[in-house]
Amino acid sequence: MDLRKFTLTELIVFWDNSDIFDIQPYATPIMKPVILLVLFFFQVLAGYTQVSKMVNSTAGNLEKEFSADELKSVTNLTIQGTMDARDFKTIRDKMPALTFLDLKSVAVNAYTGFGGTVYYSQQGYPANTIPSRAFSDKSKINTIILPEGIVSIQDYAFISCKSLKKP
Repeated sequence: MDLRKFTLTELIVFWDNSDIFDIQPYATPIMKPVILLVLFFFQVLAGYTQVSKMVNSTAGNLEKEFSADELKSVTNLTIQGTMDARDFKTIRDKMPALTFLDLKSVAVNAYTGFGGTVYYSQQGYPANTIPSRAFSDKSKINTIILPEGIVSIQDYAFISCKSLKKP
């Protein structure tokens, strides 16, 4: 049996229900539960690791700066360069683990098209503006440092950002 094909949780259950891993001749009766508890603790701890990334991006290309796994796992992100509404959509829709976002050194460019943060129609997104619904439903995000040149924040930009803290 190739144990490399199993997740840690599956291995723990397998180990707990198997005679293959009989450690009784070598250990006290309490050792198996202790080892299982330690393995479980490390699995839980692995779920709370922070993944930080700093990118220098050009408007509309933020998603290309990440692998598929990085998009799902990055928790702390610092962006430099330029962004537009397509990049805000990438942050909102493809980065579920994001908790910290630093946009201080970003210039927000204008964009017109269907690829922005509003789903149902072609929109014009002005420069130096946080677009409508830019961070909607980002319930894990607790810190956003906005770009210095922002002059406007559109409707519902931060709706349902339940963890967002005031500075």
